[in-house]
Amino acid sequence: MNPAQRLLWLGGLGALLGASPAMANKVTELDIAPGNNPVFPTLEVYSLNGERWDKVNSNKTAQLRLDNFNAKCRWPGTTNRLYDSNFQVDGFSVITYHPSDTFIPVSNDLTATLRWTGSGSNLNPVRACNDELARRLANAPDKNRYELLAQGFTITVPAAVTARYQLICEKMVDIGRTDKETENIPLSVHVNCQGSKKAEQKIPPPPKQAKLILLPTVKQAKVFVNHAFYRGQCPVMLRYKGLIASTGKGKFKYQFVHSDGTKTHLQTLTFPGAGKLATKPQIRSIYARKPSKNLAIGPQQGVRYDFDGWIRLKVIDPQGKVHWSPKQKVRVDCSKVKTGKPLKTAPKPPPQPPHQGTVRQAPKPAGIRLAPTPQ
Repeated sequence: MNPAQRLLWLGGLGALLGASPAMANKVTELDIAPGNNPVFPTLEVYSLNGERWDKVNSNKTAQLRLDNFNAKCRWPGTTNRLYDSNFQVDGFSVITYHPSDTFIPVSNDLTATLRWTGSGSNLNPVRACNDELARRLANAPDKNRYELLAQGFTITVPAAVTARYQLICEKMVDIGRTDKETENIPLSVHVNCQGSKKAEQKIPPPPKQAKLILLPTVKQAKVFVNHAFYRGQCPVMLRYKGLIASTGKGKFKYQFVHSDGTKTHLQTLTFPGAGKLATKPQIRSIYARKPSKNLAIGPQQGVRYDFDGWIRLKVIDPQGKVHWSPKQKVRVDCSKVKTGKPLKTAPKPPPQPPHQGTVRQAPKPAGIRLAPTPQ
């Protein structure tokens, strides 16, 4: 066989072998998944006027990492030069990605650096931020839209875009065929709806809270009388006054009420602040009852009193609420002796600031005369 015939025979044999499926390269494995610790791309959206989100930061790159990557060809070649690939992500331009070429068979993850373009993607990051803003305002009506725009938030849109990785198993030199296979991977995208300084300036000031004013009230009320228990010559002059403790500044009205139904006219006591003030002194004269009317019997068997009752102080605070002092018991026994000693004398009330004006006495009951107030 001459050289020309030998060359023709080898060419025919090569063509025959190249057409044989047994000699073609083939994708035997292509598996890509997020894995246990993926990193999905993050987009930044900002507001130009503080009214709504309206712009995607397309200058900022986004990172992607998928932890599960396996790719194999039937004939890798001694230097792995028979591997090739192509990687695309909807809405992004791929700046760099790994693995490609000779790194494919020895890689366990897929990484990429991306930049948002929006081309070929159904994801609208601006609309996603504004839709989330509307949802949060609906669920929190007490919130102001400018507060949410100023604070910002991050949302995750699941399966927002699709990535495509194509593995190319190249044919051996002059023998076999090239094989290709593509894996589609749905990717989630984080959208960072950034806080807006302009929105912060538009937050309305909080309404002024009404100042809490505590109205004054009665803290304590007491009655003091000079002869609480008296036995002796009558008529006897009862001198009594009240003591009122207030929690604050204000005008308080008061009157004395007696057990027999008599009462003084309402009078006013003005407090400059919290503290204690004494009322105007009161005078009441107790006369001996006529024998036919002296029927009151005291707690001790056979003891009769010409007066057996009580005096009580009624106070009305600035709010109109009524307060009562404890009852001050008063008993008078008008003995027939010319001089007598009181059974008990009430302690003198503490000195109080002087008061102006006179005390108007209530009408006297039957059998009891009221003495005029000494000037």
